[in-house]
Amino acid sequence: MDDVPVTRTDLDATNWRIDDLTTQIEEIRQLLLRGAENNGQNEQRAINNERVAELVVCRENNRRRIVEESESESEEEIE
Repeated sequence: MDDVPVTRTDLDATNWRIDDLTTQIEEIRQLLLRGAENNGQNEQRAINNERVAELVVCRENNRRRIVEESESESEEEIE
């Protein structure tokens, strides 16, 4: 087998392909980082929303309990 001579044009084309792939890899990395960041923010928002929802439910339960207690106290006073 004969060795194929490598020309400057071949090296330039290879370097261009490497540069292009490196650029694409960096773009993909940036997209993945943004996606992970957004995902983390979305997870935090979901956690915060759950906490707020829990607080609202607790407040509503407390209100109901207070109303029920005051109603039962009123009924006891009436009797």
